[in-house]
Amino acid sequence: MRPVSDSEHGEFGADECSIVVQGVRRQVRFLDVIDVKVTSASQGIGHPEDVRTDHAGWRHIQSLSVIEFERIVESHLDDAAELLFNCDASVSLGDAQAGRVEKSLCIIRVVDAVFNLTWRGQLRVGFTHQGQQYDLPVTDEGEWVRAAKNGPEQMSAGPWYFTISLGEPFKGRMWKLIAGGLLSDGA
Repeated sequence: MRPVSDSEHGEFGADECSIVVQGVRRQVRFLDVIDVKVTSASQGIGHPEDVRTDHAGWRHIQSLSVIEFERIVESHLDDAAELLFNCDASVSLGDAQAGRVEKSLCIIRVVDAVFNLTWRGQLRVGFTHQGQQYDLPVTDEGEWVRAAKNGPEQMSAGPWYFTISLGEPFKGRMWKLIAGGLLSDGA
């Protein structure tokens, strides 16, 4: 599921996606297991996983180690030949509106990530998934992204786990992006 807010594009403000951990309020992180109260389904165009939540009631359950995460996620990795509906960098809005997009989120394991910083300061990652080459933008703002922007070539060693997501409709397309990343503990 993808929690969304009532804002125009479903994004949360910093205060809305925070939890209390050991008495300190902080942002939700990639390895946090949290309890949320779903208030309603909110399936946007091409986003069947979207749900509205009572963000005030988010509760921290535990934070996983990378090894625990890998053990849990390994059987849930997306290994389909197509990455979120096709082998392109985007999905047509027409396909999404017609209900042909069955999911807009997945986690993949990448062993050949190549980080690149564009002249505009946008972090992108090139990689191969099931024999298909991708070059996707990173929208996450976590610590790993700051490190990658400071030294993209050093971050390319992997393997990496990436959360791939379809963005909001833009000029007739829904672009694929990297919404989260985690460097693996093992090879």
